[in-house]
Amino acid sequence: MNTFCGFIAVALENAALYREAEDRAKALEALNQELQSAVSVKTRFIGKVSHELRSPLCVIMGYGNLIAEKTFGPLPIEAATAIDRMLTQANALLTILTYMLEVSQLDAGKLTVRHGPLEIRGLLEEAAATVPRLIADRAIQFDTDYSACHGNILTDPDRLVEVLVHVLANAAKFTETGKIVLAAAVKNKLLEITVTDTGIGIDVEQQKFIFEGFRQVDEHDTRRYEGMGIGLYLARRLLALLGGEISVDSEIGAGSRFTIRLPCGGAE
Repeated sequence: MNTFCGFIAVALENAALYREAEDRAKALEALNQELQSAVSVKTRFIGKVSHELRSPLCVIMGYGNLIAEKTFGPLPIEAATAIDRMLTQANALLTILTYMLEVSQLDAGKLTVRHGPLEIRGLLEEAAATVPRLIADRAIQFDTDYSACHGNILTDPDRLVEVLVHVLANAAKFTETGKIVLAAAVKNKLLEITVTDTGIGIDVEQQKFIFEGFRQVDEHDTRRYEGMGIGLYLARRLLALLGGEISVDSEIGAGSRFTIRLPCGGAE
């Protein structure tokens, strides 16, 4: 009888534990559904706001360009300078809104890629052409090393160029003087592109989150380097769609080296 009662007690305890575990599982499932709903709302909100702000901003930029081109008559020097500054900031804002819209499309699974054969050298030269604007008048030397990189790659040219521009812009932002090098080579049916800089470098611990969204190495309110911390995040997400990956090798005070690897996908 004592043994039987012991079995009954264990069975009742197991039943209570099972009910408790089942209740917790249901609670977690409900919380997970609420979280997914919140993420969905956030994604729709970012996409809607980005889209709605782009339209009036494009109108402002359009009239600003007409004024800058003296369509409505000559401008005083002070007014022309003010218009140029306004257009520069408007372009920067438009870029941010475009990136935010891309993030919302990625989160919603609506951003698509179109693969096609692409000449590797032409793609690299298109990306390299954006660097003079990124470094402006700073004492930074820009070199390229992809003369031996021939053939084609099967990928989305627009998305891959965007990835390269994100990485090059990051290098330009954190390099005050020195050098930036864009290099590429085909190794074992992989296209390997590297962007090396002599900038401030990244601590080993901080390298763990630099590809996360809206994160920067310096998260202080008064950080020296402006930006949303979205460029490398978009680069990683877009590369994933293209079947590639990105990594970093860096040391504080010694610069950084970002490496992009993509399958050639039938490159010749």
